[in-house]
Amino acid sequence: MSTDTHLKSEVLAAVTAYLDGSRSGPEVAAWAGGQVIARSFDDEPLLQEVLEALWNLDHEDERWDTPKKDLENLRDCLLGKKEFIPPVVTETHA
Repeated sequence: MSTDTHLKSEVLAAVTAYLDGSRSGPEVAAWAGGQVIARSFDDEPLLQEVLEALWNLDHEDERWDTPKKDLENLRDCLLGKKEFIPPVVTETHA
């Protein structure tokens, strides 16, 4: 199993664990943050998007956390049920 395949499995497990309530947002966020900091995901936009969404699950006010419907969609992309379309990022500062 390649590293990317292994990481993809870990990411999918983290999303699933959060969605089913077996892992807390802060717990998943801490793990995801470690992954994002450890390496670049420029060649894996789906993994980058999912990890950043998971990393955003540690707000004191849950209204600022990544919505569960967004995580469900990303999980479906990881599973190959939906096509992943990377978000378009535009510069917003001068």
